[in-house]
Amino acid sequence: MTRQLSLLFLAGCLPSVDPDKTSGTPFDSGSGVDSATPDDTGSAPRPYTQVLLSTIATDYSLGAVATVDIETGEVADALATTSGDAVVRSTGGMAVVLNRFNTDSVRLYDGEVWSQPTLEFALADLSNPHDAVLCEDKLWVTQHNTAQITAHDPQTGLVVNSIDLSPWAGSDGSAEASGMLLDGETILVAVQQFDQDAGWTSEGGALLRFPCSGGDPVVVADIGPSPGIASGSTGTDLVMRTGLYGELDGVVATIDVQTGSQTVLADETDMGRDITGVAMTPDHLVFITTTSDWIYQIHCQDRQTGARIDGPQSTAFWSDLDIDDRGRAWVATRTGWAPDSPAQGGLQIFDAATCEDISPGGALIRTTLNPYNLVFR
Repeated sequence: MTRQLSLLFLAGCLPSVDPDKTSGTPFDSGSGVDSATPDDTGSAPRPYTQVLLSTIATDYSLGAVATVDIETGEVADALATTSGDAVVRSTGGMAVVLNRFNTDSVRLYDGEVWSQPTLEFALADLSNPHDAVLCEDKLWVTQHNTAQITAHDPQTGLVVNSIDLSPWAGSDGSAEASGMLLDGETILVAVQQFDQDAGWTSEGGALLRFPCSGGDPVVVADIGPSPGIASGSTGTDLVMRTGLYGELDGVVATIDVQTGSQTVLADETDMGRDITGVAMTPDHLVFITTTSDWIYQIHCQDRQTGARIDGPQSTAFWSDLDIDDRGRAWVATRTGWAPDSPAQGGLQIFDAATCEDISPGGALIRTTLNPYNLVFR
């Protein structure tokens, strides 16, 4: 555990970008996107002000944090260096960077000063952190390659509690805990239950609940292979995705957290494609699919009628997806594996209702390194 660790050893490897220098990509006022600050009532301010991004090199050698102003599209690039496989989270007013790829650590930032973290602490070697949630003054961190979830003091990084997942640990000894969702004074967590030693085959998949104060987890529902919680979900409106990559075995479904019952919204067998990412609002479901030859596509579904629009396709790798509070679906695009995949990616924006591309000026929002993972702050 190290406070305010210098990042100079990586900064020298990063492409030269002035962290204080921003590039403007204003949104087209004629795109039909509401850019007013108040919400639809004209009274309360919108909760989101920026997109927080992890960006990484094509060869996974290193990464960086960037932000995009949600109002103007202005980019603040290369704010802090990360590992070559890092994800970002926003919880309790903190920006959290989870470093992976043999550099397993957690860095906390206040979201204003990026020259050094307010706190950095190490995790177990090769623990592979996936998510972080602050609840009751404890930062809970899932670690995919372990059979526990640890809670850390956000001031010191010291472990102050843990959740035992050994009943869900499979042949490889890990439970593969992944995404979490805060629900009151409890946390919902997707446990993916792979057998990593047998080619990442599935040994189950469940949604669990545990108290923020600690204690034994309980099963909410047995979900299916490789479950993930859709962005935008809440405890009262929860959507999850299942399915192993490369197999048409998954679904997108709503989960009743009281009864565990499931209602399927989309099925990989019917689509004939892998479903790789999902985000939702009370009115709309947006998800990404891919074919076996790495052609990605976005789909927009009306949650009331079930009507679906199949949107544009791309040879880029669409690695992450979320919907802002204005009904805009932001997609992180990267260089992919299709023969004519673009050399550089960026952020692409779609209308969540129509799947129409509403990127500012019809162009991607670019960052120095390819976008990998995104959240709103």
